[in-house]
Amino acid sequence: MSKPMSVQGMSKMEEAKNVKDEDKLYLHEGILYSTIMSPPENLKGLKELEGRPDDILLVAYPKCGFNWMVAVLRKIMAAASGQQEVSQIPPLMEFFSPDMQKVVGEMPSPRLLGTHLHPDNIPGTFIAKKAKMLVVFRNPKDTVVSYYHFRTQTLFCLMPNPGIHFSQTS
Repeated sequence: MSKPMSVQGMSKMEEAKNVKDEDKLYLHEGILYSTIMSPPENLKGLKELEGRPDDILLVAYPKCGFNWMVAVLRKIMAAASGQQEVSQIPPLMEFFSPDMQKVVGEMPSPRLLGTHLHPDNIPGTFIAKKAKMLVVFRNPKDTVVSYYHFRTQTLFCLMPNPGIHFSQTS
C-alpha cells in the first residue's frame, strides 16, 4: 500500500533536492512531464486505469485554478450525496503511483479525478465510457505569469535558467 499523501509529498520534496536540474523533466509522447511528480511508470500505468460513465474528470492546464475547482466540486458532491466529506485523495491521476492507481480503480463511484495531462494522453476509456469532463480555462497571460513563478520557486521543477526558456517563447 502507498504511503499517506502528506508523507509522499515530503518524500518528493526530499527526492527533488538530489535530482540534477537537467533530470527534473522528461519527454513523454512529445510533452514535458516532471520526473519527480509524474515519473514514466505513473504514465505507463494510467493506460490500465479504467474510466467509468459516472466519473468526473477535471481537466486543466497547470496554474489555471485546478485546486480551487477541486474544492468546489468536493463540496457539490458531498452535498449531493448527503455525505459529510468526499475522498480527500488529491485527484491528479498522473501523480498516482501504479499501486495507488489500483486503489483508485477500486474506489466506489462516482470518482472525482483530475489531470494536467495533454488531451492525447488522457486514458482512452474515459472518453470511450463518456466520463463527465469539466475543463477549466484561464486567461493565458495570467496562466503564464503564474506558471513562471511556480516553476522558478518550486523545488521539484526548478529550471536552471528560467529567463531563457520563457523569453524564447515570444
